Amino acid sequence: MFKKILIIILIIFIIVIIGLLVVAFSVSKKSGGDITVQDSFRDLVSFGESPSNDFSRKFDSALNTDTDFIGPDDMANSGDDIDVSSLLLRKVASFPVAGVSSIINKDAETIIRFIARDNGNIFEIHADSATKKRISNTTILRIWDTLWLKGAERFIARFLDEESSEIESFYAEIIPEGEIENTSTLDGSFLPKNITEITYSEDKDKIFYISSSGDGSVGIISNPDGSKKVQILDSPISEWRVEWPEENTITLTTKPSFDAPGYLYFLDFETEKLSNVLSGINGLTTLVDSKAEKVLFTHNQANRLLLSVFDIDEGEVTDLPLWTLTEKCVWS
Repeated sequence: MFKKILIIILIIFIIVIIGLLVVAFSVSKKSGGDITVQDSFRDLVSFGESPSNDFSRKFDSALNTDTDFIGPDDMANSGDDIDVSSLLLRKVASFPVAGVSSIINKDAETIIRFIARDNGNIFEIHADSATKKRISNTTILRIWDTLWLKGAERFIARFLDEESSEIESFYAEIIPEGEIENTSTLDGSFLPKNITEITYSEDKDKIFYISSSGDGSVGIISNPDGSKKVQILDSPISEWRVEWPEENTITLTTKPSFDAPGYLYFLDFETEKLSNVLSGINGLTTLVDSKAEKVLFTHNQANRLLLSVFDIDEGEVTDLPLWTLTEKCVWS
């Protein structure tokens, strides 16, 4: 008797599943391909869906990869058939780069400048063009990172000295020598060795950097070329990540570990006062908005990276339906 009941329940279950699949297939067919059978079935049974799925589908539908994304090879093969100014996404370099910046020239055109990581050559490309131009072929090997300064005529290149294994930071100015290609040169000077972290002010006229000092670190403010140095921080902690989001506020976040508490501090540029903003958060990485009023932060929750926003004035935390790193985000 019990065996018959199990068989009947199993038959009913199979019939229900077949019915749901038929309905899902019908919905998918009527949508013209906009909705998959998998999506339809998931909506019908209403389980197993993460909060971010709806966001992901909306983003995917907004970004038509057939028409809104294109790479350098596609443009080279298409001639003048594609209006690149109308594209939502466009790849401008097919090789690794170390820092990028954009400027508006005298003709009100947007120019993008970037540096090749392997050799330090500088390229530029118009935002509405498919043709890039090399403006300097000065060799700086294996640049890891670049901070572009105001006007994209100056930058600080960071790389590792292979002989001494010390971190080098080189301040450089682009010196034009003519209108033809490959005539610009670089002129500049080295900043102190072993700068572990570096950032610049909102107007990019000042820099703040962290250097090792004994078992701890010091924080220095100077001009981009390293002149007029002023020490405003002396800390027993050596592992910092820094930002300068607002004129009088420098942020210092301890480097993250998934199983160790992290801390975020605000350093007042004028008073040199250090104040605690977030503390005791495992896997903490941060991104502060331009008014230093909100903090986007990632933290380890159940071995996953949860993204949240902290409103400093209200003291409230809002969890977002996204699992990602702050390094992949920007404030609008």
